[in-house]
Amino acid sequence: MRDLVIILLMSVVIASSVERAAKKLQKYRIPRALSVFGIFAIVIGLFTTIIYLFIPIVVHEFASFVESVPQIMQSFTSFFGTDTQSAQTIRNVFGDPSQYTAQDVLAGTRGIFTGIGSGVLGATGAFFQTLTTIILIIVISFYLAVEEKGIENFLRILSPKKNEKYVIDLWSRSQQKIAKWMQGQLVLGLIIGVLVYIGLSVMGVPYALLLALLAGMFELIPIFGPLLAMVPAVLLALSSGGLTLAGSVVIFY
Repeated sequence: MRDLVIILLMSVVIASSVERAAKKLQKYRIPRALSVFGIFAIVIGLFTTIIYLFIPIVVHEFASFVESVPQIMQSFTSFFGTDTQSAQTIRNVFGDPSQYTAQDVLAGTRGIFTGIGSGVLGATGAFFQTLTTIILIIVISFYLAVEEKGIENFLRILSPKKNEKYVIDLWSRSQQKIAKWMQGQLVLGLIIGVLVYIGLSVMGVPYALLLALLAGMFELIPIFGPLLAMVPAVLLALSSGGLTLAGSVVIFY
């Protein structure tokens, strides 16, 4: 029931955003069904294009990052000094970084994912479950948006008769805010991602694209999101450029 409620809520939020855009297009005598279909096609096309263009770059950067983990760990011990308590603590926790290889890092990563999942079948099941959820959200939101008063009729079905009027009125008052909130969050994440990529690239921080994608996604998390996104950027800046670069990254974030 929890998963079903989440799917329905997401569908209503998406349909609310699409319905507002469809109403604007109807003013230009474009049929509602065609407007809704066009909006979904454009959005899905944009996401598909972005994934197609950026996935190879992200995978390449991630592979490069995995290969550079031993050097990053070594730079940390060099930064703290070979005889300090901090360096000894790092060695006690992570082992001797100079002995790390890319195969060790990959093996450790595989071990983590193996521990989280339940093997290949579990990962495959989770993938298809996620894919099914996404398809359901798209299909439900499409039909809610394409039908005139689709969301209103849907809420009438779910609401008790005595609360029906209140629920419809509440949704009508909040529809515009829901739509603008969603649009604002997406635009905000895009702006932050672009600015972080430009800023980190100018400062010479490695893996700027990965960090920018992380910052864009974490921007959706109130208050703590930017702080969480800053941590890996500061650590990479510290390992590659020392305290000066790390301080600049903190100020930039």
